[in-house]
Amino acid sequence: MATISHGKTRASNRELHQPISRRPIGLWRKYVDYVDGQPTDRVYWLVKAIIVIPCVYMTLSLLLMHIMAVPILWFVALSMILFFTNITLHVAGLKSRYYIIAFHATTLLFILIPLLTFLLIKI
Repeated sequence: MATISHGKTRASNRELHQPISRRPIGLWRKYVDYVDGQPTDRVYWLVKAIIVIPCVYMTLSLLLMHIMAVPILWFVALSMILFFTNITLHVAGLKSRYYIIAFHATTLLFILIPLLTFLLIKI
């Protein structure tokens, strides 16, 4: 008599009982491993935060918000808080995990806020 085996189900059950080092690595774990491997580039990330945030992201975001003719005072305040938070994380000497994630979160916010504002104005 033939038995039916469900290879995928058994494989996934085996994966759950394996040690953590043998489990499949997710996208977040890969990102955190990359970030944790960056402490030697501390000055690079500091210069990047000092130059790129105000010269590129803040300028373009404020210009787009001004072109859309929306009140931007709250956005200017948020921009300054995010910028000084990034600089403070570097000066405080925290692990690279914190200041690189803060830099990427700031970048994401400077892209999403004008985009969402534009989409909400169109509605």
